[in-house]
Amino acid sequence: MAATKIAFRVYPGKETLYFRVVVHNTEKALHSAIRKALTSLDRLEANKLRRRIKHFRAITWSYNFNVAYKSGRRLHPELGEIHFHAGDVTVENVSHEMTHAAMKWALRMKLSLTEDDELVAHAVGVLSQQFYDKAAKLAHKLT
Repeated sequence: MAATKIAFRVYPGKETLYFRVVVHNTEKALHSAIRKALTSLDRLEANKLRRRIKHFRAITWSYNFNVAYKSGRRLHPELGEIHFHAGDVTVENVSHEMTHAAMKWALRMKLSLTEDDELVAHAVGVLSQQFYDKAAKLAHKLT
């Protein structure tokens, strides 16, 4: 039986920070995942997005959360999630979402989007390449 989604991680830099990528088997499954995620947003923002869900072909959202360690609390290395549906994995969609991800990574790393633009551009390329390499290895699970 085919899976309804595949998931893997992509890393924008050499550090341990990463985004979780989920490729859903259908557009309906993608929109369902977005609706579920909206429950964690404030009501105003969620309502704004809810009206546009049917137009989403992919989405990236980022978050910061603290984790307790023996040495104290620190930010978790997961930067957020990037969602696609298998029928619409295009160069345009992937590069668009990876650009969002690279900018969120740059903000977390306290980089300047103007002064450190080469690092950010490099991260877009690294994320995109990892996406295509990992998605290609797992694509058979969705068919």
